[in-house]
Formats: sequence, structure tokens, C-alpha cells
Amino acid sequence: MTTEETIRKIKAEFRRGMNGVVSSSMREKGLHYKLNFGLTLPILKEISQQYPKDAEVAEKLWHEEIRESKLLAPMLYPAEMMDMETAKRWITEIPNTEVADICNMYLISKLPYAKTLAYEYSKSDKELEIYIALSLFNRLAMAGGIGEKEKTEIMAIAEQHKAETSPTVTIAALRLADRLQ
Repeated sequence: MTTEETIRKIKAEFRRGMNGVVSSSMREKGLHYKLNFGLTLPILKEISQQYPKDAEVAEKLWHEEIRESKLLAPMLYPAEMMDMETAKRWITEIPNTEVADICNMYLISKLPYAKTLAYEYSKSDKELEIYIALSLFNRLAMAGGIGEKEKTEIMAIAEQHKAETSPTVTIAALRLADRLQ
């Protein structure tokens, strides 16, 4: 099956699983996408399991302005094929915290240089990139990927961001601090 055929098949599955109630609820809560089918994470996980990991398919999905495409792309991108430059590009293209959390869970936390990315983006002046970094540190800590020596340094980063004016960053910093204690 070609990349284009795979994408068409995936989009057909999005349409079949469409949930207008979920989509409307997201819009009301401020999550705006050009197109949102309202698919839940379990349904997206089921869809991802029907296809082999494929960087080309994932990249094409990533560039679609469709919520489900943005969420499915990190599930289909083989971590061993993502280089640092591509990871940085994806991080800067993440549109919101929902996509950030899915990217961290399914892809970025699995990269051998995930910690390097978290340290780098924790120094960003962009709210969403700081959130991504803190969320990534949290994900790495959950997986046991933070050593005792690093905990102190990462705790200092969390403490620094607790006082942010952005509630999103503050909450991510508080969660990270709780995880590290």
C-alpha cells in the first residue's frame, strides 16, 4: 500500500469513528482545530495498531490540519528513525498541550536524546515549549529515566517554573516536582 493509500484509509477511519459530541465539547473548552472528528485516544490507539510504524506516513499525517492526524502521527513514527533535527521541528510545530502530551507519551520520550530536548526546551521563552519540556521530564521520570543525580537539577527547573504566569506551565511544574519527590 502506498503512503497516499494509507493516508486515505486512515482518514476514512476517522470519518467512521466521528463523534460530534466530543468534538463540540473540545471546541467549547477552547481546543480549536481546523478539523476535529472527536475520536477518543483508545480509538486512535486501535487505529495505530492496524498500521506498521512508518516515518513517511507519520510526517504526512503530522502536516494535516486535522486533530486526529496530529495525535496519530507520533504513534506511527518509528522513534529509531527520528533524528534530533526532526524532533526539534516537531516540537516547534506542536499546536497545543493535547498534542504535546501525546507526542511525549508515544514518541519524544522514547528518543535516545529525549533528556537533552527536555533540558533545551525548559530554557525556551515560549510557554508551550516549556510545557513540553516539563511534561517530557515528567514522562521520563515515570519511566525511571531520571537518575538520582539529575533529580536535583530537574527539581530546580520545576521550581523555577512553578511561579510562571501561565497556569499551564505552573501545573506542569507542580506535577513534575511531585513526581520527583
